[in-house]
Amino acid sequence: MELNLKPKLELERLVLGELATNCYILKAGEEAGVIDPGAEDERLLRALAGHRLRYILLTHAHPDHLGGVPRLKREFPGASLLLHGADLEGLRWFLPQLEPDGLLEEGTTLKLGKEELRVLHTPGHSPGSVVFMLTGDGRLFVGDLLFRDSIGRVDLPGGSPSEMAHSLRRLVGLNGDFRVYPGHGPETTLARERACNPFLRGL
Repeated sequence: MELNLKPKLELERLVLGELATNCYILKAGEEAGVIDPGAEDERLLRALAGHRLRYILLTHAHPDHLGGVPRLKREFPGASLLLHGADLEGLRWFLPQLEPDGLLEEGTTLKLGKEELRVLHTPGHSPGSVVFMLTGDGRLFVGDLLFRDSIGRVDLPGGSPSEMAHSLRRLVGLNGDFRVYPGHGPETTLARERACNPFLRGL
């Protein structure tokens, strides 16, 4: 499904796998990046045809967000697999045959064409959960941190209610409004979630 963005950046969402994970494909000219390829799917390869895949980005290392990584690495050996170091153990558990090409940290910036993604470290759902912020475009790819009218689980290994509350407080405290693209379910806006999301009350 095509999402409306400025012409200089094309964004496509595919819903992949049994848990209906949102995979986001960003295209800037001939370059592309993929966020959270949750499962192998021919639609993903078709969407990337004719582009150079520069990044495979993980918001966190849970299996429903990384199932398509091995296929992408085979098809695009030059693509860099990147995630936060605090989730490296999860990657090695679920995909022991793969090592990342680099580790993300708070403030890491990634260039895609003329666009720039900035990394926010937002633990809580997992120790290495991150948000990717399109700095010039007012868009946030939040993984399983925040959903429309809900938030991510904290009862899985590595989850932390206190860290989740801190990360959510940080997110809702960002200046201005943002389009929010979660790991599952429909897109939303930060303004809407500030006003309507019951899990954000009191933050």
